[in-house]
Amino acid sequence: MKTALKIAISLLLSGFVGFYIQTVLLITTNPAHWTGMALSLACAGWVGWCTWKLLSGRQISVSAAVSAGALIFGAFGFVFGFFGPMLITVGSGETAFTGIVAASTLGLLIGAAGGFFYASGQKRG
Repeated sequence: MKTALKIAISLLLSGFVGFYIQTVLLITTNPAHWTGMALSLACAGWVGWCTWKLLSGRQISVSAAVSAGALIFGAFGFVFGFFGPMLITVGSGETAFTGIVAASTLGLLIGAAGGFFYASGQKRG
């Protein structure tokens, strides 16, 4: 795969995860600004590294695949679950509940399961 495409995909997924973690922390807790930023940057960096490794065709451990898959799919579930109802139904009051609780949690579970099955199916050797 071309290096520019790998960089673009890794940065895109890192951005989604960074936004997801930062937004969920701001909505659900009240951390110090640097704490939330440090945690979201750490998660985004982890996802970027795992994505780069996967796109390069290298093997990834089961724990790394599970955590990265959960963060990536949780972020997509959050973004689409939070902004989707706002775009469909203007003035919808249940968007935060749908995005944070339902879609994000479902995305975390699907991503963790997908990462587990992907890493378990890799040929070792």
